[in-house]
Amino acid sequence: MLRASPATSALACVEKGRLSVDRGVHDSNDRPLERGERRRVLLAEDDGPLRDLLAEVLRADGHEVVEARDGVELLAHIENALVRRWQRADAFVIVADIHMPGFGGLDVLAMLRVANCATPVILITGFGDDEVRDEARELGAVAVLDKPFALDALRAAVQEIPTC
Repeated sequence: MLRASPATSALACVEKGRLSVDRGVHDSNDRPLERGERRRVLLAEDDGPLRDLLAEVLRADGHEVVEARDGVELLAHIENALVRRWQRADAFVIVADIHMPGFGGLDVLAMLRVANCATPVILITGFGDDEVRDEARELGAVAVLDKPFALDALRAAVQEIPTC
């Protein structure tokens, strides 16, 4: 397993469905994105046409989007993002469907939090109830969007996440 130094903020390794992360120190000057600033978005949605639409909207706003078809693919992208490429857990946001094959967005959020990783997560669901929303909020989800949702709601949720 790779380990992070405080200078790299976080590195992770996904192994057999478990995610482990060492958090480092990051700047406390958190602020929302300025208009035109880019964010890296890991987008996980098992409905292909919806995933395509959400990715198109986020890219039109200038964000870099990496798409995943299910929770297993999402975990692989998280590993790639943290370990091999982006090096910082606070450098991106995850947008994930709560119910997907493999692991759902709520499962991935729980794994991140158990690993003490504060990567921002926005959850989307067509089957949301109060219990699911409460669990998501307890785990620190930035937002839970019920399908169908306004695309501007997703845009706003991504835009308002503080950067470090």
